[in-house]
Amino acid sequence: MVEDIDSGQFLKSRVDQLEGANQELRSNLRDIRMSSALYEVKLNEAHNRIKQLESQLESVDLLNNNTPSQTFIEGQSPLPKDINPDTAKVILSLEEHLLTMMKDISDKNTQLAYIDNQMEAARRKYSVCKHHQGLLYRDFYNERQVSLCIRCKNLYK
Repeated sequence: MVEDIDSGQFLKSRVDQLEGANQELRSNLRDIRMSSALYEVKLNEAHNRIKQLESQLESVDLLNNNTPSQTFIEGQSPLPKDINPDTAKVILSLEEHLLTMMKDISDKNTQLAYIDNQMEAARRKYSVCKHHQGLLYRDFYNERQVSLCIRCKNLYK
């Protein structure tokens, strides 16, 4: 009977020991799962950040390849982090198109100012020529009047 009690106590202590080890293993497993989930979330965030940086790099490359010198608009706000890369490409191509159009408008305004100045100079030259023509006609008219008066005087003599 003593052996039964000893073996019962031994088995009970062994069960308690195994239950403690089992709980410790469960606790470790729970901690590992939590840290694994945390690292998985961090990994997903890192992948998303990498994708975002790659799309920004592609957009900068696009701007560098397609525009001569302007690659960044001052005051340009960065694109949101969760934006689709295709949407980012569309936005960047629209910004590039906007830059091109703004440059074209600036060039056309410069050309219009130049043409306006040339037109004003041509108007001045035209008015000077018109004035000279008026003076020539007046001189011609005066000479004709003088020659007519001389003829008339010669006739009446």
